[in-house]
Order: sequence, then C-alpha cells, then structure tokens
Amino acid sequence: MQTRAILFDIDGTLLDSEETAMRSLQRLLREEHGREYSYEELVPFFGYTSADTLRELGFARLPEDEFTRLLLRWEEYYREEARKAQFFPGVRELLEELRRRGLLLGVVTSKNRAELEFELASHPEIARLDVHISSEDVKRPKPAPEALLLALARLGVPASAAWYVGDTLFDQEAARAAGVRFALAGWGARSVNGLDPDAWLRTPGELLGLLL
Repeated sequence: MQTRAILFDIDGTLLDSEETAMRSLQRLLREEHGREYSYEELVPFFGYTSADTLRELGFARLPEDEFTRLLLRWEEYYREEARKAQFFPGVRELLEELRRRGLLLGVVTSKNRAELEFELASHPEIARLDVHISSEDVKRPKPAPEALLLALARLGVPASAAWYVGDTLFDQEAARAAGVRFALAGWGARSVNGLDPDAWLRTPGELLGLLL
C-alpha cells in the first residue's frame, strides 16, 4: 500500500537530544545517590518514560508525593539542558519535503505531556506536524502499540500505509506490535542490539527512498 503517513520518535531521531537528557539525569542522580553515573549505566533506559526510568533506578518505593517532586525536578533540569538540543542535520529539510509531497506527519514519544509541550514550544517544526502523542495519552506507552495506533486513528490512516522512524528497540517493538513498518534512524541510534528494522537509514534523506 502507498505510504500516507510517517510517524517519528523525537529524542535520537528528530533531535540530537540524548546528551541533554543524559546530563539532566546524571545531575539528579548525583544529588540523590551521591555518585556519578556513567553513560553506559544509563543508556539502557533511553526510550523509557521518565517515570519508569526513575522507578528502575531505585525510586519506586518513594511515597507518591516525593516521587512526583523528584520527577518534576528532573523535568526542570531537563528543560535547562534541552534548550541546547538541535535537529539532526537534514531533519528540517526532510520534514519540509515530506509535507510538500502531501504526507501526514506526527510524533509518538515516551515523553510525558508536559515534556512534549515543552518540545513543541521550543521547536515550531515539530509543532506544525499533524499529530503529537505523548506517553500520557495512552494507558500503555511504548513498547506497547497503543500510542502508534492512537496516532494512526487520529490521522485516519491504516497501519499498512505508515512508517514509524525511531532509534531504539522500544520503537521497533511498538511498530511491530502496531503493524507499522519500522525504519531505524541510524544517525541517532546508540545501540543496535536486537534491532531488525524494515529499513536501516543512514541519513534522514534516505527516508525519501522508501516512498518510491
């Protein structure tokens, strides 16, 4: 079926923002645990929601109000760092060309709604896309398929007519479960363990070759 919609992850796919997320999380953990966490220790949590990341890192038993305050503090640190995040080279041009060709575009992210709204305010190119789905818009975020299926429902596009572009195993698992073809953003992927994408893209512009 002809492609009608392209959905994207944000961090590590559209935005070169993983370092900013890393620095903000390292700062929080330094304050809470009193030691420095390495990149290698934290990279397995990329693709998790922020709440799930904190649960996995030892904060699951905190009272709900304390956990919420910790989460908000991390969001504050992230926003300080995220202002430095830039689009990967070629991403702006790709979005413009896809829109020129009449495709429907959107983002499906593990960010919560507040984090997503911050990105939309900071990056008008993302705000202009047709649909924006956060982890809080569904009961089960990635790697479950619900967020992708919600985006497709809002666009009125069947899964067979869409691609999802992401950089993590969670992105691939969500796409497969939703019946959507998965393209790996090779320019942003940090680990390829377990990945078997339908298309492996070295640059954003290579996505256009999937539309022929």
